[in-house]
Amino acid sequence: MVSLAISAYIRHTKRNCFIILQLTVLFIVLLVTVTTICEEYRWYRPVADWNGKKGFVVEASGCHGDTKDSLTKGMDKVDSVMSFGYGNVVSSKNEGYSNFLAYPDSLINDFKPELESGDWLDKKESSDDEIEIVVSKNPYGWKTGSHINLGYYDENGEIHSFKAMVCGVLKEGISVIGSNIGSSQLYRTDYRDLYSTYSYQQSEYALVLMRENQAIKNHIPMTYNQKYIIAVQDDTTEKELLQIENTLRKNIAGYGASDVCVLSPLERFMKNSNHEFQQTVMMYLPVFICVLCITIISVINVCTLNLSEDMRENAVFSVLGLPWGKNSLFSLIQIIITNVISLMFVMMFLILAERTKISEYVYIQLDFWSTVLLILVVVCVCLVYYFVASRMLKKKNPVELLKSDL
Repeated sequence: MVSLAISAYIRHTKRNCFIILQLTVLFIVLLVTVTTICEEYRWYRPVADWNGKKGFVVEASGCHGDTKDSLTKGMDKVDSVMSFGYGNVVSSKNEGYSNFLAYPDSLINDFKPELESGDWLDKKESSDDEIEIVVSKNPYGWKTGSHINLGYYDENGEIHSFKAMVCGVLKEGISVIGSNIGSSQLYRTDYRDLYSTYSYQQSEYALVLMRENQAIKNHIPMTYNQKYIIAVQDDTTEKELLQIENTLRKNIAGYGASDVCVLSPLERFMKNSNHEFQQTVMMYLPVFICVLCITIISVINVCTLNLSEDMRENAVFSVLGLPWGKNSLFSLIQIIITNVISLMFVMMFLILAERTKISEYVYIQLDFWSTVLLILVVVCVCLVYYFVASRMLKKKNPVELLKSDL
């Protein structure tokens, strides 16, 4: 049966090449759409849980609080505070100092930066002997699996050492959470403000990422001068919210940072964040849906034309003993061949994109969700083709077809 299906497939080469081209374009558009939306959601995910919350977002440059609760002193009805620590560590070999960011567990679980090697911090269990860290490109020879000694200076200028294990290495030039450690940026008042692009070549200082609780446990000094997201209790009234805002501004002024801090309502921040994420989705999703619809229509037309030309041959097979309904399997085999060839072209495109500068203009990856949706679309196309063939065969009778040719 397979050989007969291939013979019929070759007879319809021109139409099948047309479908191969359309399916290849469809699959590439699908991968670009899914990859882009997943990447955007990866950026959006750390703030998703703040939807429906009241509170404030503070760009806290200049507020050097020693805890994340520094700005909320004297406030009532504060539900939660999200921030992360910033500081410096030095190598025990006096190789120079590195910037570090200490993330709370919520950020570690919700955000995973792109890694050149190794694992993110959420894959490692806490150790009493060593602090697990992720590092950027560095001149010190730190790589995944390295066990190193780091230190920090106390108020008296004395150095205190601690052991660390490198569990992963960041890709160069990627976006990380931390708005003051990378390139300069504009304030957009949405989730993009959390990030900046970090490059060792530009900053000339290595970056170390660690868990906040491990930094606190090892008494590593740090300040919370990055981003604050302060959420209040749901039953907070507008009057109470205004009092909280006034107290917050006084605390900011206490650090002498009134002129450099930016204070925004959390509701506006989330509204802008939701709009930005939805805008990205709506930029790509309609294109994919249009290409999918056009491809499905073309598949139906090609199936109808191919099967119409093969109808007499199928009638002969039926007279020779092949059940009439099973002739639709010829069509199924042919569309499977078409999908396989299209997928081969997609793989070639992915390899080409990785080895050339195409990846700088088109963000495309074959990850878990892309693979799952790609398989679903392939199955959908095959089922449509098979269903059309089955419906056409049900409306025909092999004996009548042969008689009409006499």
